[in-house]
Amino acid sequence: MIEPFLFEYPGRKREKEKKTYYTFLGHDALVAWREYFERLRGWPKEGEPIYPR
Repeated sequence: MIEPFLFEYPGRKREKEKKTYYTFLGHDALVAWREYFERLRGWPKEGEPIYPR
């Protein structure tokens, strides 16, 4: 069973040190990311962004 994946973001601008924002990815999103990495891009190396700009 795949558990939801949590992204934690620091606050922006005035809230930078005060507030943290969270985003969860569920099963369908994780399957889509896995397919993207395995078929199109390759898995990111350590320190490399997940999705290049």
